[in-house]
Amino acid sequence: MTCKLCLKQTCRHQEPRRDENTALGRPRSDDPPSAGIGLPGSLSTSEPHPLFALTDRHELICTLCSHIIPNGCDQAYLRAYHGKSHVRRGEAVEDRRGLPEGAVRYLVVKSEATA
Repeated sequence: MTCKLCLKQTCRHQEPRRDENTALGRPRSDDPPSAGIGLPGSLSTSEPHPLFALTDRHELICTLCSHIIPNGCDQAYLRAYHGKSHVRRGEAVEDRRGLPEGAVRYLVVKSEATA
């Protein structure tokens, strides 16, 4: 079977146990994050939590939309680009407190719909 991401016959995106009903092997947005991919089992929406979680493959996964940012030399750029998109939509905020100059942390904010 050809991978939908990289169009190769065999790749790291495919695993034999993946369910074909989920888009590209990622959990659906209505599914809670599972601990099997390196995410914490329960993420509280009452207080800000990190936008990205590190998986066991050193990839970053967005805790809002389950977008995966692969490990590599452009991971920092892709993380910033994806994080800014959530900031523009008002779903996340940038936090620079206690970080070196130029570094930024993205935190998920409590949305008005869940309040």
